Order: sequence, then C-alpha cells, then structure tokens
Amino acid sequence: MPVRRFAQWLRTAFASPGVGGVLARGSLGSFMVKVGAAASVFALHILLARTMGVDSYGQYVYAMTWVNVLAIFATGGMNSASVRFVAEYAARDESARLAG
Repeated sequence: MPVRRFAQWLRTAFASPGVGGVLARGSLGSFMVKVGAAASVFALHILLARTMGVDSYGQYVYAMTWVNVLAIFATGGMNSASVRFVAEYAARDESARLAG
C-alpha cells in the first residue's frame, strides 16, 4: 500500500505545472544524464581494457589518474570562485570586472 501512495505522489509531482513539477522533471532528467554518462564511461573502460591489454590499460589509468589529481591543484579553487564572483558582479552591474 505505501508503494502505491508513493507512485501516486510521484505521478502528481511530475504532472504538476508548478515549481515542484519543474524541479521533479529537471531532477529526473539530470539523474538520467548522469546514469547514461556513467554507463558510457563504464563501457568505454571495458572496451579500452579489452583492446589495449592489461599492461597498457594499467599505464593509461595510472596516467589519467595523475592528470585528474593535477587538475585539482591546477584550478586552485577558481571554478567555484568564478561562479561566486560572476554572480556578484552581475548583480552589482560591474561589467568592467566581468570582462576581466
């Protein structure tokens, strides 16, 4: 019985034209994109492992891991800072600072 109530609530949420419906549909869409991306990355890794062989694939994964670790330090927190500052400059109408 609780499953039916949840299913009914879910149908109502997705059919709603209000903010809740938009949020529910957007959340489901985002979730499906992330699931699709994870599945395609998984399939790509299986394909690479089969075609490259054990040693070559291990070297590839090792190199890509180092690239990802170094990318964390290379950004230096600028991706989150830029989001914050762009929003602040846009709200204050400081177009000169937005331009750089």
